[in-house]
Amino acid sequence: MNYSERERPGDWAEQGACRGSPTKWWYPTEVKNPSREETEARRICADCPVRSECLEFAMRTHEKNGIWGGKNFKEREQLRRRRRREAKRQTETLPWRDHEPLTLEQQACRAAFK
Repeated sequence: MNYSERERPGDWAEQGACRGSPTKWWYPTEVKNPSREETEARRICADCPVRSECLEFAMRTHEKNGIWGGKNFKEREQLRRRRRREAKRQTETLPWRDHEPLTLEQQACRAAFK
């Protein structure tokens, strides 16, 4: 899938510290972990003024290739899973659940689904 079939990077991309750098740094082909190119890409990303926008774009579009916002695909997937766990934890500990006791009907319903 190319950018014409999905969301394109926004205006923020024009401000990226990576502008003008070799594309191969962000799409390393070496199997070594981390490759020289990946290390250089991460160094540039570290001080980039649009790093968070870049990362969020890659997360939102499920970009599978390259370094985006200083993270590779595996790291972005780990971040995605961590965010899901945190969101789930937050919904499980909503204040109203902590302070309002369950009615007998709610307790029965909960017990039926355990």
